[in-house]
Amino acid sequence: MISVVIPTCDRPKLLNRAIKSVLNQKIKVDEIIVVNNGKKILNSKIISKKVKIINTLPYIGPAKARNIGVKTANHKFIVFLDDDDAWPENYIKVIKSKIKTKPSDCYITRSKNLYNKNQYYKDPKNLIRLDHLFLYNPGIGGSNIIVKKKLFNKIKFDHNLVPSEDKGLIIDLLINNKKISIINDTFVYLSLKKNYYRISNLKNYIKGKISIYFKYKEHMSLNLKVRSIIIIIVLYLKSLIKTTI
Repeated sequence: MISVVIPTCDRPKLLNRAIKSVLNQKIKVDEIIVVNNGKKILNSKIISKKVKIINTLPYIGPAKARNIGVKTANHKFIVFLDDDDAWPENYIKVIKSKIKTKPSDCYITRSKNLYNKNQYYKDPKNLIRLDHLFLYNPGIGGSNIIVKKKLFNKIKFDHNLVPSEDKGLIIDLLINNKKISIINDTFVYLSLKKNYYRISNLKNYIKGKISIYFKYKEHMSLNLKVRSIIIIIVLYLKSLIKTTI
């Protein structure tokens, strides 16, 4: 029923933590696929015999890595996890329950700070709408999305949107009238430690905003277009200030 896809790139210690959180689930998953796009070759002897390793060309990026993992997966639902994040031990149990009781094409879970487990990171409730997603990210990430595999016959992670490819996937699902549900009963642990490197730094964040604007501007009202451009300009000015400090 469930395949887990974990893209990774040159972070073996963090990857091991992510995999351990999957293996420690109260209800086991059917398949774990690690897609390695780092410079060093990985194999199951190094990681775990329970994990399928796919070594791609170095540095193809998380979007392409996830798409490769999905193509290889053998089960109905794909549950994504980034290599620097982790799950609580009841994560899959809650997801399987929701799949049975509330059928949807896609599910989004809540997120918490791995280094401050009482701190939630954003709340997507009532915010999974095109008018909001064109401008903001209400808490969609590479680790808290569950999607039916068959949808990837038409929709994929767009590598041109990195680091906003996860939000782009949800936008594409909405544009194609797919049903998306929020799961509030469990969460992902995100690596949000102060000064900890994540791909979503300011320059990449601006790049993602610009990419979202140009890909989806035909779906935006004039008001949304103007607001999007203003947000991009403000972020760019902030980046200049940070550069000069």
